[in-house]
Amino acid sequence: MKKTAPYHNLKLGEKMGLALNVGGLDLRFFMWQWQHMLAVTDTSRADKPSYSIQFYNAQGAAIDKVYLRELSDENISRWQAMIQEQQQTVSNDTLTLEAQEPLNDWRYKALSEAGRAQLQQGWQAMTDVHQFHSLLKKSRYRSC
Repeated sequence: MKKTAPYHNLKLGEKMGLALNVGGLDLRFFMWQWQHMLAVTDTSRADKPSYSIQFYNAQGAAIDKVYLRELSDENISRWQAMIQEQQQTVSNDTLTLEAQEPLNDWRYKALSEAGRAQLQQGWQAMTDVHQFHSLLKKSRYRSC
């Protein structure tokens, strides 16, 4: 799922992170999964360059992408200075990704009538988004 919004109330720790904004982004970050960070400058479109920092797990799957949205000269200069500062503190190793077996079996699996009814009942009884994972674990087919 792709959602675009500014981060608010961002708190990052060594193992966990949060960005909480009621009605906007409500994210939990699991920092131990973050293995690679790329600073990307795309100037292929002169009328609309793109500046981003992208985070990936060990298998190369994207975890998060942060884009500079206000492209004033001052913001671009500050962005580039931040990237240069970070380059001083991290290794600039070449990244080589190898094909991996899929972690999960993502084939379509139809629920029985009883399974659908149980899932729908659990869905309607949810009072918090954090109950969703537990609901899937209780069903016959997990999300991950």
